Amino acid sequence: MPKPRNSLVELALSGTLQRHPDHYVSRLSGGIVLTSIGRPPGHLNANEKVTWAEIVKTAPPGLLTKHDRIALEIVVKMVIRMRTTQVKASELSP
Repeated sequence: MPKPRNSLVELALSGTLQRHPDHYVSRLSGGIVLTSIGRPPGHLNANEKVTWAEIVKTAPPGLLTKHDRIALEIVVKMVIRMRTTQVKASELSP
């Protein structure tokens, strides 16, 4: 199975996009739209909101966007579970 290609954001962060823009002309025709991940959803409790902010702060700038919100919410809940209870290895495997 081939390696999945990097997103335009990852390419921009690594500098590859700037060094070789001609390689990505077809992917750049729509432009790069970076919409930040935003604030945590209102239905999260205070501890979950703190964990959300921690994860966003540690991620490279521009990597997490509004399209990652649901995935980040799942990660937040798993991180809290991992920190507060003993999680089985089978729960973390794909």
